Amino acid sequence: MSRRAELLAAAGHASEHAKVTKAEALELLCKNSRQAAETVRALSDEELDRAAPFSLSFGAPVTAQFVVEDHAVRHSWHHLARIRTALGR
Repeated sequence: MSRRAELLAAAGHASEHAKVTKAEALELLCKNSRQAAETVRALSDEELDRAAPFSLSFGAPVTAQFVVEDHAVRHSWHHLARIRTALGR
Protein backbone atom coordinates (compact mmCIF):
# COMPACT_ATOMS: atom_id res chain seq x y z
CA MET A 1 0.00 0.00 0.00
CA SER A 2 1.36 3.41 -0.89
CA ARG A 3 1.88 6.08 1.75
CA ARG A 4 -0.95 8.10 0.20
CA ALA A 5 -3.31 5.12 0.38
CA GLU A 6 -2.34 4.54 4.02
CA LEU A 7 -3.06 8.16 4.83
CA LEU A 8 -6.38 8.03 3.01
CA ALA A 9 -7.37 4.90 4.92
CA ALA A 10 -6.48 6.55 8.22
CA ALA A 11 -8.28 9.71 7.16
CA GLY A 12 -11.38 7.70 6.31
CA HIS A 13 -11.35 6.04 9.72
CA ALA A 14 -10.83 9.37 11.48
CA SER A 15 -13.61 11.04 9.50
CA GLU A 16 -16.09 8.40 10.64
CA HIS A 17 -15.43 9.28 14.27
CA ALA A 18 -14.78 13.01 14.16
CA LYS A 19 -17.41 13.97 11.57
CA VAL A 20 -14.88 15.70 9.34
CA THR A 21 -14.27 15.14 5.67
CA LYS A 22 -11.54 12.78 4.49
CA ALA A 23 -9.65 15.79 3.11
CA GLU A 24 -9.82 17.58 6.47
CA ALA A 25 -8.73 14.44 8.34
CA LEU A 26 -5.85 13.90 5.91
CA GLU A 27 -4.75 17.51 6.31
CA LEU A 28 -4.82 17.19 10.11
CA LEU A 29 -2.94 13.89 10.00
CA CYS A 30 -0.18 15.38 7.86
CA LYS A 31 0.02 18.56 9.95
CA ASN A 32 0.07 16.74 13.28
CA SER A 33 2.57 14.12 12.07
CA ARG A 34 4.90 16.86 10.90
CA GLN A 35 4.59 18.71 14.24
CA ALA A 36 5.23 15.52 16.21
CA ALA A 37 8.32 14.69 14.17
CA GLU A 38 9.69 18.21 14.63
CA THR A 39 9.09 18.04 18.38
CA VAL A 40 10.85 14.67 18.74
CA ARG A 41 13.80 15.82 16.62
CA ALA A 42 14.21 18.85 18.89
CA LEU A 43 14.65 16.72 22.04
CA SER A 44 18.19 16.64 23.38
CA ASP A 45 19.98 13.43 24.36
CA GLU A 46 19.58 14.49 27.99
CA GLU A 47 15.82 14.90 27.57
CA LEU A 48 15.51 11.54 25.80
CA ASP A 49 17.48 9.84 28.62
CA ARG A 50 15.25 11.27 31.37
CA ALA A 51 13.19 8.55 33.10
CA ALA A 52 9.98 8.75 35.10
CA PRO A 53 7.24 6.35 36.23
CA PHE A 54 4.95 5.61 33.28
CA SER A 55 1.39 4.43 33.85
CA LEU A 56 1.18 2.50 30.57
CA SER A 57 4.12 0.41 31.83
CA PHE A 58 2.53 -0.24 35.22
CA GLY A 59 4.43 2.63 36.82
CA ALA A 60 7.87 1.34 35.82
CA PRO A 61 10.39 4.12 35.24
CA VAL A 62 11.00 4.47 31.53
CA THR A 63 12.92 6.99 29.47
CA ALA A 64 11.35 9.55 27.19
CA GLN A 65 13.10 7.78 24.31
CA PHE A 66 11.33 4.53 25.20
CA VAL A 67 7.94 6.25 25.25
CA VAL A 68 8.56 7.87 21.87
CA GLU A 69 9.84 4.66 20.28
CA ASP A 70 7.43 2.20 21.89
CA HIS A 71 4.20 4.12 22.01
CA ALA A 72 4.34 6.87 19.42
CA VAL A 73 6.24 4.93 16.75
CA ARG A 74 5.66 1.21 17.33
CA HIS A 75 2.03 1.65 18.34
CA SER A 76 1.32 3.56 15.14
CA TRP A 77 2.78 0.68 13.12
CA HIS A 78 0.51 -1.69 15.05
CA HIS A 79 -2.54 0.29 13.93
CA LEU A 80 -1.26 0.46 10.37
CA ALA A 81 -0.88 -3.33 10.32
CA ARG A 82 -4.45 -3.75 11.52
CA ILE A 83 -5.72 -1.32 8.88
CA ARG A 84 -3.85 -3.28 6.20
CA THR A 85 -5.29 -6.55 7.49
CA ALA A 86 -8.80 -5.13 7.48
CA LEU A 87 -8.31 -3.97 3.89
CA GLY A 88 -6.85 -7.34 2.90
CA ARG A 89 -3.47 -5.92 1.98
